[in-house]
Amino acid sequence: MNLLIAKLFHKHDFVKVCVIGQDKRKKLFYAVPIEDTVNADENHSYTINREAVIYEKGIPTYYYNTHSTEPLNLYVGAETEYTPAELSVGLKTNIVKKFFEALDFQAKTSIQIIFAIITLLAIGGVTYWFYTIFQTLLAKIDELQRLLDLLTGGIN
Repeated sequence: MNLLIAKLFHKHDFVKVCVIGQDKRKKLFYAVPIEDTVNADENHSYTINREAVIYEKGIPTYYYNTHSTEPLNLYVGAETEYTPAELSVGLKTNIVKKFFEALDFQAKTSIQIIFAIITLLAIGGVTYWFYTIFQTLLAKIDELQRLLDLLTGGIN
């Protein structure tokens, strides 16, 4: 209720204080600054630095950690080798490269599987063909044996 009243009637007077604790949880406080200090609660007071303000939905917001009374200046940070846009392009390029490598691997794998199946079918077909020829030859040999037996009159 206090937040609603503050937002409706004192929007330009109060600030939002976000305190990040050692356990990496944040606590939010809404308070009216007195000179250059803000009382987040009865036991904690913080200083205000106008250079470290961040506006969230039009409300001035300050971030603090529990060990410092000065706000964290989120605008000042270590310069990185890449800008966020360059990093995004690099990540997307890497993802696309990995996708095509995986696709290429899958294509090679699927071609190898198809080749193996065709080879197995060919071996099976040749084996069946030899089996039928062998059966036919055995039948012919039996027939020739009977003819020889008839011609020789069963003399062995």
